[in-house]
Amino acid sequence: MGSSLGLTGAGATSDHWANTDYFTINNYDGWTFAGGAYLAQNSGTTDGALLLNENGGVATTLIGLTAGQTYTLSLLLWGDNEPGQAYVFNASVEGAQLLSASGIDGAPGSNPGTTYAFNFTPTGNSATLVLSQASQSQASPIIDNISITEAAGGVPEPASWALMFAGFGLAGVALRHRQTYRLVEIATDGARSSETFRADDDQCALAQALEVAEGVAMEVWRDDTLVTRCDLSGLAAA
Repeated sequence: MGSSLGLTGAGATSDHWANTDYFTINNYDGWTFAGGAYLAQNSGTTDGALLLNENGGVATTLIGLTAGQTYTLSLLLWGDNEPGQAYVFNASVEGAQLLSASGIDGAPGSNPGTTYAFNFTPTGNSATLVLSQASQSQASPIIDNISITEAAGGVPEPASWALMFAGFGLAGVALRHRQTYRLVEIATDGARSSETFRADDDQCALAQALEVAEGVAMEVWRDDTLVTRCDLSGLAAA
């Protein structure tokens, strides 16, 4: 974490966290940040995420992989502090754009975030992952919970490439009582089907749901709380 940007009032918000602090960000553990890349942090906590500001924010890292193995990359996306304005987020692996997602900043604290996932198959034992933005307004995307797993249900890759440092919300995993979740699968024609399952926490629930979900989108619920909505079109196209 670098120095605070000193934002106050409406500037110290995001549409995911009603109270959000913003900081400069230093290169860390293989990640390189350029342009308008900043740390967004839930005020009063160590939970943070990556802001790619509209002035050219880019994050790059080299990930160690197995050639020919198909992987699933998932992430949680929401907007910053410009309600009503649109942002665009892009992700590419080895120069190939595999995700382009757009959104509109909501009111402070109103957005649970949207999970996106896509598959890719590296031809070598490493690949360059680039996260960037292409916003045409003052709104900017915020990215959290980046995860890469083997598409066939394998374990996550080593933490050396991941956003595992304090402030990105992935620094540790605590043991939790297994909870009941509901997976809602949404078909192309809009038909919805659901099933229940158990998982240790929200991240484990998302990983389990991604392994079995079919259709163009899915939702994961914990009791009456929406954990995430996930666009599966990138998986279907891969």
